[in-house]
Amino acid sequence: MTHILLIEDEEMLSEIVSEFLMDANFKVTTAINGEEGLVVFNEQNFDLILLDIMLPKISGLDVLKNIRTTSSVPIIMMTALDDEYTQLASFNQHIDDYITKPFSPSILVKRIEAVLRRSRPDNQINSDKLLGDLDISYEDYQVTYNDQLVELTKKEFEILACLTKRPNTVIPRGQIIYNVWGYEDNLDNRLLDNHFKNIRKKLPEVTIQTVTGIGYKLEVSK
Repeated sequence: MTHILLIEDEEMLSEIVSEFLMDANFKVTTAINGEEGLVVFNEQNFDLILLDIMLPKISGLDVLKNIRTTSSVPIIMMTALDDEYTQLASFNQHIDDYITKPFSPSILVKRIEAVLRRSRPDNQINSDKLLGDLDISYEDYQVTYNDQLVELTKKEFEILACLTKRPNTVIPRGQIIYNVWGYEDNLDNRLLDNHFKNIRKKLPEVTIQTVTGIGYKLEVSK
């Protein structure tokens, strides 16, 4: 049974989410603050973590940073902060998804299933791809250009991977969103645009063309 750690300080919300997840056949362990969440995380094995961003004692982002020093367990951030900066900061710390409060429990289950589906080992591509001076290792989540390592966030890597698998082909926005986040709706378009902005900044010699109203294309010399 899939084991989920829910770190949420709002007691009523924690109970509602826990009951809904258990009804969906998930095993749930709860923690009411960041400090307790880290203790529980280090004592048990979890398949996924639901992490509130606004927590007492230790903030959600600090909990996230701590966990990422030792584990790549999938993490979905729950936030009442709908501002773009907070969401982007969270993604840069390698979370797998976020959901903004208030949310429908059924939508949360959909997000959880999508993240778990993407994180399964049989969905990973264990090979490297060389496109000119761009070398991408899908297994190690590493990108080099002219033999220099390029530091990309997890989401930036996954977006770039979508394009490198089909170079010189327009990849629709919806397909990129589905491949990276596991669903096509409820994603702020600005978030994807900002990820592409960051990728272009980190890989200025790589040509990623925006095809207005359709998607993106990685241009590679044949």
